[in-house]
Amino acid sequence: AIYRNNIFSNYRRVLINVYPVIQRLVGEDFFTAMSDAYIHEIPSQSGDVRNYGEVFANFLSHYSPARELVYLPDVARIEWACHQVLNQPDSVIFDVAKFAQISPEQFAQSRIELCVASALVSSSYPAVKIWQTNQPDYVGDGNVDLSGGAEYGLVLRQQFAVTLHPLNAAEFEFLSQLSQHKTLAEALQAAQTVAADFDL
Repeated sequence: AIYRNNIFSNYRRVLINVYPVIQRLVGEDFFTAMSDAYIHEIPSQSGDVRNYGEVFANFLSHYSPARELVYLPDVARIEWACHQVLNQPDSVIFDVAKFAQISPEQFAQSRIELCVASALVSSSYPAVKIWQTNQPDYVGDGNVDLSGGAEYGLVLRQQFAVTLHPLNAAEFEFLSQLSQHKTLAEALQAAQTVAADFDL
């Protein structure tokens, strides 16, 4: 029983560290109950405790006490993306001046990769805004219109800080295409299908 309690304590601590916005949204007591239910249902599959909580968003989507908080799973996906990006290795910094060495023909067929310390996120709800308004350094009234529609974002680590940059639908489509190893021309065409005035 002592061992089990220690394990629960460790996993609860991990979930609190990874999902602080979720805890703030639902309250400490509710989050504790939710975490315990998750720990009972989803055993750890890794020897590294930092990997625990990966499917928390999926769990929230069918956790009946939170069924009315339809945006909660998407907020959790943003938080997990932030956690993953924080623990990724540094990428080689790309020298933008090298673009000048590429001919227009080669440029269109070039493939540009996103750095490993980044992740794309999307939601049918204003989950990006919800995440932003629940950050410690947020300044504003914190009101979010839940009928505001879909939102998109790019999670990015710059030095030691993880940031979430809002994207419009065309920007998200462009970066999604690049992340699928499409050429620059293919990604541009896909983005312009979403918004004809997309400005590369």
